[in-house]
Amino acid sequence: MKKIILIAALMLSHAVALFANEGKVSPAVENAFNNKFPGAANVEWAVGPSYYKVSFTYNGAQLFAIFSDDASLMGTARNISSNQLPYFLQKIKRNLAHYWITDLYEMSSDCGFSYYMTLEDADNKIILESKNGGDWKMISITEN
Repeated sequence: MKKIILIAALMLSHAVALFANEGKVSPAVENAFNNKFPGAANVEWAVGPSYYKVSFTYNGAQLFAIFSDDASLMGTARNISSNQLPYFLQKIKRNLAHYWITDLYEMSSDCGFSYYMTLEDADNKIILESKNGGDWKMISITEN
């Protein structure tokens, strides 16, 4: 559970300031990445305090992956459109029609698939998650 929360927080935080860009990627992590995603292109690394985030293109898709300090793959994510959501999760579009989707991605890890969606209107920003076939749950709401 702690691993999923860390991955979700990393994927949701598009704040580049969180990363120490001058840090070096450990050879073990780089080797683990190359073994998991051979032939990946447009590879860009960001080094955090106890993890490595890598964005890359693989088989034509833009992906993100998080590796731990010990070179374990913690999870991968990809941006998706709302039409790529499982059918039962698409009903959210009817219920919150006055919001627009500003971020939506699918995350996979050894715990299964999860989906994260950011919705915004003029007043609020809502972040929802769906884990392992469950319905949407609000994980945060902030005023714009």
